[in-house]
Amino acid sequence: MITPWKPEIKDLWFRQALLADPETMAYNRAWGGTIPFPEEKWEK
Repeated sequence: MITPWKPEIKDLWFRQALLADPETMAYNRAWGGTIPFPEEKWEK
């Protein structure tokens, strides 16, 4: 059984970590690599 889960603002640290990791974002290297995702943008 799959249970849907909506993350809260405090859970966005994980997305921030993924976007900042060069190995995870290696596919995006040609277009700039990692993507900044500062906490100021989390509310949006």
